[in-house]
Amino acid sequence: MASQGRVSGPADGPILLAPLSQTECVWYRIGAESWQVHGDAHHWRQVVGLQRGSLRVGEVEVSVDLVQPELTVLEEVRVLKQPSPQEAPMLHRLAALGHVPPDELARKANAFDTLAWKVTEHVIRPGQPIEATGVLRRGRLRKPLWRR
Repeated sequence: MASQGRVSGPADGPILLAPLSQTECVWYRIGAESWQVHGDAHHWRQVVGLQRGSLRVGEVEVSVDLVQPELTVLEEVRVLKQPSPQEAPMLHRLAALGHVPPDELARKANAFDTLAWKVTEHVIRPGQPIEATGVLRRGRLRKPLWRR
């Protein structure tokens, strides 16, 4: 049976190294999205979405969607051709780590088009103050599936 739960305290968990910022953390999420500005005016397309780590406060595992992670990297680039490592160093770092398909960086814009990429990294650092309320079940605090 689930019950309402609340935790407050420092973030804890195994120490990881975030791949882009090299920040020590207990959890990280990296992402890359692309957009062909005039070719697809509706949305960004996710190219990379990866998260690692776990978040604990004392004995309670906390779902990360109850916490606001810290943004450590934000890179946006708009180009007509393949972005160079100087124009998009974090995008190229993700490619070097094998997270971005090689053909993604080889794309070229149409005559009157622009290609755009956005790279982000979010982290939760060890010892970061955490306050979260949610449903506590089997030692895990998470968002409720429904609201009353």
